[in-house]
Amino acid sequence: MSEKMQNSMSGGESNQMQEDAEALRQILDNLVLFSFDQEALMNQFKAIEVNHNKYASFLRKQHNLKEHFEHIDDSLFALSLRQPKLSETVNKEITEVFYNIDKALSLLAENQLYQGVSNQQFTITAANNLANFLSDVLDNMQENMSMSQGKGGKGDMQLPDIIMSQEQLNKMMEEGMKKGKGKKPQKGEGDKDGKGDKKGKNKEGGQDGDKQGKSSQGNQNGGEGEGLNEDLNGKLYEIYQQQQELRNALEERLSKEGKGSKGNGDALLKKMEEVELDLLNKGFTNQTLQKMMEIKHQLLKMENATFQQGEDSKRESETNKNNFDNNTNNQIPSAKQYFNTTEILNRQTLPLRQVYRKKVQEYFKKAND
Repeated sequence: MSEKMQNSMSGGESNQMQEDAEALRQILDNLVLFSFDQEALMNQFKAIEVNHNKYASFLRKQHNLKEHFEHIDDSLFALSLRQPKLSETVNKEITEVFYNIDKALSLLAENQLYQGVSNQQFTITAANNLANFLSDVLDNMQENMSMSQGKGGKGDMQLPDIIMSQEQLNKMMEEGMKKGKGKKPQKGEGDKDGKGDKKGKNKEGGQDGDKQGKSSQGNQNGGEGEGLNEDLNGKLYEIYQQQQELRNALEERLSKEGKGSKGNGDALLKKMEEVELDLLNKGFTNQTLQKMMEIKHQLLKMENATFQQGEDSKRESETNKNNFDNNTNNQIPSAKQYFNTTEILNRQTLPLRQVYRKKVQEYFKKAND
């Protein structure tokens, strides 16, 4: 009963974690969509002036994006109640996004275009930081789910695990081929012994002695051969079972990622089926081993493709290749010449009234005294 309760509790936890991972993936997709929309809107504001006829419509788009992010905030709040590790960093970045969106809206509404665009850029930065953090959390959740399911003897295998298992199968296949080749000379020894017995039929031992010698040697060699065949057949069946399990795990992995019937995934699954049939029909052969090595190579290519998946060149940084030359003339020599040759002070008498002229004269007299 205790084992059943533990299994049910672990099953409930795994189901809840699976639901949280799916919810987090959806939130992450919406957040990335918000970031791209915000960046596109920021570029639109950069390309116009305050008196543009679409300025008001762009401002409404900014308000709609704020409502979009409010839905993301609500979903994250509901998820953080079940995943406490989301709270601190998520709340910090959400506060940054809301602050900069509100600031951008107020500045753009007051026709302060460049200041509003600056706050839009800060909004994108905070959203990207939040998306990066949530992506790491999702990866950790998926890794924990795969480890817990692997301990239970079932569940999803990640692509690196499938590659490692395929490599182990290839090594088992090589060992089986070596054992099969290493035991063949023993059969040849039995044949040589048999030939020697045939030549010795006319000797003093007689036919009865020769038959007894043949039967004893044949039983011994036959026992070794039967034991060898049983070991090789057992190892071969084990390889077949594990190869079949890897194919099922890869098929399940591809179906979840949406690659089940298209691309290289379907061809790789068919090649795994061919290897399984070759193991049953042909046994340990070099041709089957080569096919298994090719499967591992295709799995490595698939793993490399998954690392490159999702890369987008929209925000890829590019080094500036334009060279700017300063064509302005150096004004320092002409300035020196001007200050040395021209009198700057204007010494002309000011058109003052008589009263003020006397006051100016009195002021300079007092200064001289």
